[in-house]
Amino acid sequence: MSTKMKLASLISAFILVVGLVVIGVLAASSKTISMNGSVSFNVLDKSLWVKEVRMQETGSEAVEIVDFTPGYINGDFNFTVGDFENNRGSFALYFDIINTTTNSYNVSVIVPDSYTSNNIEVSVTSSIPANENEIATITSDTPVTTTLVLTVTNPNLTTIDLSDIVINIEEVPPTPASSFTFSYSDTDKTASITDFVGSETEVIIPSTVENNGTTYTVTAIADGSYSTGAFYDSNITSVVIPDTVTSIGEGAFSYCISLTSIIIPEGVISIGALAFQGCISLTSITIPDSVTSIGDTAFLDCYNLTSVDIGENSQLTSIGNEAFFGCSSLTSIIIPEGVTSIGWNAFTGCTSLTSITIPEGVTSIGEGAFSACNSLTSIEVDSANTTYSSEDGVLFNKDKTTLIQYPEGNTRTSYIIPSSVTSIGEGAFSGCSSLTSITIPEGVTSIGDSAFYNCTSLTSITIPEGVTSIGDDAFSSCISLTSITINATTPPTLASNAIPSNVTNIYVPVGRVDAYKEASGWSSYADIISAIVNN
Repeated sequence: MSTKMKLASLISAFILVVGLVVIGVLAASSKTISMNGSVSFNVLDKSLWVKEVRMQETGSEAVEIVDFTPGYINGDFNFTVGDFENNRGSFALYFDIINTTTNSYNVSVIVPDSYTSNNIEVSVTSSIPANENEIATITSDTPVTTTLVLTVTNPNLTTIDLSDIVINIEEVPPTPASSFTFSYSDTDKTASITDFVGSETEVIIPSTVENNGTTYTVTAIADGSYSTGAFYDSNITSVVIPDTVTSIGEGAFSYCISLTSIIIPEGVISIGALAFQGCISLTSITIPDSVTSIGDTAFLDCYNLTSVDIGENSQLTSIGNEAFFGCSSLTSIIIPEGVTSIGWNAFTGCTSLTSITIPEGVTSIGEGAFSACNSLTSIEVDSANTTYSSEDGVLFNKDKTTLIQYPEGNTRTSYIIPSSVTSIGEGAFSGCSSLTSITIPEGVTSIGDSAFYNCTSLTSITIPEGVTSIGDDAFSSCISLTSITINATTPPTLASNAIPSNVTNIYVPVGRVDAYKEASGWSSYADIISAIVNN
């Protein structure tokens, strides 16, 4: 039996439902069938607990609880299902099994050869794909439901005896220590994984390792970089990390493009920068409550990641710069109450994210944290938050002097910036393609980098008199923008690429045309600068 395993999503408690479905060829009319059998469970230790056994006919909502005393699963399980009218040709026995340890187990089924000689064809399949001879994997931290299906194809039977079926449940051993290189600390007898040198695709990291006669506890996957992380660019598909590990280092699993499943234990405190960068096959991941920080670019470009589960009791305090940059399939994430900082560009390019709530503890949000989120329609702030505020789904600082982020997916065509605003933040309106007009209040003094980047429907803009600086790419890629009116008598500082080439007219105050044409930055647009014409 293969000892490879299939891993599923991580949670703290689980129930694995193992079903034995017996399907007969449907007759033209109902048939009375008697069923009995014996299934032998071969379990190597007392760690799996049978909670309940029940029977249900396919397509029926009626459930019959099979008389069975709950207990550890091992040895023979004999069952008899009395005569029943089989209108659908099939029924199922479901075994609710609870794993009471942190071990993982492979499940396989052996069907006697005598079934064929008795003209009973039995095939065994599973609802979860597995390797050869494997039916499923039971793990301590997964809520996965697996169905074992036994299909009977003899239409003439009225009595079915399914005896001597053997279900093997075998503990999956850790990956050999020889598949890793370690660094050792003799001070506290701990070890860190520095490199994965094995050929396994489904990896179970050992909790201890022997070195020169001394036992060391594996507590970390060591820091590396995006190109030197312990598992960098390996062909692994799944990883189980033991409870002894407290940190996942920088670049640990960077560019493991086949990695689909990882179980992060509760003991992990930190997830380093670049830890899962480019893991394009990851679809969901659970962040344990024990994690206090998610490092910079930790999940950069994990573009198939659809959800991130962070529990209500999470100890998370910081989400790093570009932590989820480019996670274009991410539809939802709940930021826990303990978070105090969200890094710059933390969720940039999360194009499937529709809404987000900033908890009251957040005191720092980096520039462009939610830019290029073109499905984001609303950013809300916990009412008790003392640092930030929101109005109509737009994010501001608490006193509304800085407009931080306008939700890109909002479908409004026009927006009047509140009069309290004095600064338009970096990327504040980036990608807001529905907006055709934006009114900037007189009190604004600065327009940040990429503030109106890619506002493709914006045709004209008026910049008030008090503006003193316009940042890099402020209006870049505004492909419909043809006219800019500037009321400032002193030319504002103009950064590079601020004005797109499709602008045909820049209007400035009467008497200040020459000043603009000669000013640094503005001189590049001298041919299209002219005086404001008062009607």
